[in-house]
Amino acid sequence: MTPLELARRFYELNNSVAEGNSNAAELEALLAPDFVFTGPLMKVEGSAVFMGMLRQFLPFHESVIVRQQIVSGDIVCSITQLKLKTPAGGSLTVDVSEWLKVEGHLIQSLTIFYDPRGFVQAFPM
Repeated sequence: MTPLELARRFYELNNSVAEGNSNAAELEALLAPDFVFTGPLMKVEGSAVFMGMLRQFLPFHESVIVRQQIVSGDIVCSITQLKLKTPAGGSLTVDVSEWLKVEGHLIQSLTIFYDPRGFVQAFPM
């Protein structure tokens, strides 16, 4: 798969796993074992650790919509809109810029940028 195809599959599986239509192992298979996730509120190292965090988050996931993608070599930058259910029963929409790096046909890292204020209010940490 090209980096763009890999990124598109990653987002497709994020939605599909959250809906119960795919196995999380399919998503994890796209990640390098030493995968690194970095966001405004945390950094997670290792694909297994990331998947553990993701499994806790999936019950709140409604959808991720890819608005635009820009590719430069092994880097895919995606502008996405993440829709979530909140623990209090409401909803939250977050605009996210994502920088996904591919190495050896696996996703090596994902760095996301967003304003975390709404997220912190909805999901107290």
